Amino acid sequence: MKRFSVAIFNDTSPSLHFGCDLVMHQIRHFVEGIGGEIIWTWPVAEDWREYRATIAARQKPDLVIVNGEGSIHHSESRPRAQFLPMLSTFTREQWGVPVVLLNSTLYALRNQEIELIQKFNLCSVRDSQSQSYIKSGHFTPVVTGDLTLTTDWHSDTNFERYIPGLVTDSVIGDVKRSLLETAKRLNLRYMNLTHKGLLPNQIRSETNDLVDFQQLFDSNPGFSMLAYLARIQRVVTGRYHCVTLCLLARTPFVAVESNTPKISRLLTEVFGNSDRCISPENLDTLRLEDIPPFTEREVTQIDSYIEELTATTQDFFGQVRRLTSN
Repeated sequence: MKRFSVAIFNDTSPSLHFGCDLVMHQIRHFVEGIGGEIIWTWPVAEDWREYRATIAARQKPDLVIVNGEGSIHHSESRPRAQFLPMLSTFTREQWGVPVVLLNSTLYALRNQEIELIQKFNLCSVRDSQSQSYIKSGHFTPVVTGDLTLTTDWHSDTNFERYIPGLVTDSVIGDVKRSLLETAKRLNLRYMNLTHKGLLPNQIRSETNDLVDFQQLFDSNPGFSMLAYLARIQRVVTGRYHCVTLCLLARTPFVAVESNTPKISRLLTEVFGNSDRCISPENLDTLRLEDIPPFTEREVTQIDSYIEELTATTQDFFGQVRRLTSN
């Protein structure tokens, strides 16, 4: 297989976020699997338009990948939702190479951003509503789901779930405060989904089995979070990627919606409903026992969803590979 070079924009690994760690791990995994070599990346939230000369001086790639994640929404007020779609034209003007947008939730965009997204050579989105929102007669994104869910992780049903519950944060300030109060009221651990490059004390102090969580963290922080969630009975969260990791770990949860409808969209894709998505007001009276265990049907739905999206993602990266052969 002929090797080709890749540049990635919106590398989210510097954000030190368990979910983003796994997203970037999977991008590297799939790129390497199709014969690509990542020669450089551009960091999350850094407006590339201010560094055109710096970027132009870098090695020319054969392909550019733009990691969308949860960045492209409310483009009227969010610069990142403006400058990431602009890469569809900048890449061709600068290097004349194919450019791919992947792993995106698309929401509340101006027409100009929609038109720019439709100029990418290929596009994958995380849910069907993003696909419907952006597709046109000549452009239909592929629905692949979130890349974290393609992680080669197999939940062992023999894990002892000896930790009663966990509450995590939200990107929305008021919701984050409500979640913190919920954790205090229920006497549960509260945890941010970001880390500081160190294995969090919650994981270090609460786990008491033979798994080396530090070794998992050193391999990829997301792996340690998955193993931690697999030992928890129930989770309350306001984070999209905590939901994806709970699905991987088969850990029952309820979630408060994030800054776009991405959590309820994900749940609808998996279960056909968003019943596990609750309003912030419900947090005031929520009891741990109110979080239902997964039914056999739900476990089957999770299994089927992950199997299907993994196959679809592999097919999508096959299409990406063919772009470099033209």
